[in-house]
Amino acid sequence: MDIADILSERHSRDKTRAFADRIARDRKLFQQLVQFMLHGESPIPERAAWMMDFCTQSHPQCLEPYVTEISEALSALPHHGTRRTVLKMLCLYDIPPSHQGMVVDSCFNWLIAPEETVAVKVHAMQLIYNISLSEPGLQEELIMVIQDQMDLNTVAFRSRGKRLLKLMQRTDR
Repeated sequence: MDIADILSERHSRDKTRAFADRIARDRKLFQQLVQFMLHGESPIPERAAWMMDFCTQSHPQCLEPYVTEISEALSALPHHGTRRTVLKMLCLYDIPPSHQGMVVDSCFNWLIAPEETVAVKVHAMQLIYNISLSEPGLQEELIMVIQDQMDLNTVAFRSRGKRLLKLMQRTDR
């Protein structure tokens, strides 16, 4: 199976799911998929990220060895779709403490960027919250940013923001 050929074609959800299942069972293919996601030219990274998301849904262990590498490359991901999918996947994993600072920094930058898509903002907000569970000092800053951005963003942003604000108020007690 040639990953480059697969990613160069447009696929349906069912076809992507079938490829993803085969790729998730083969470490070398999954490693190639990660490299295409991190270093390919559009639309390849977006398609690779989408396929990785399918892989990790049924085989969550396959992304674990790449969390550090993906965390290091996070701020350089140029496409909104790739960022959205990568942030969504990273929310399911523990970010290594040595990489939490750079991940949080990227996430805060995307949270306040007016041109960023709401899906990226929502997953960035969630990832910061997840990291803040082991670094409670982040919660104060996250609360301020969420409250500041609430009126500037969509219903989806406000919904996730309200949910996380409630969770942080509970842990504050």
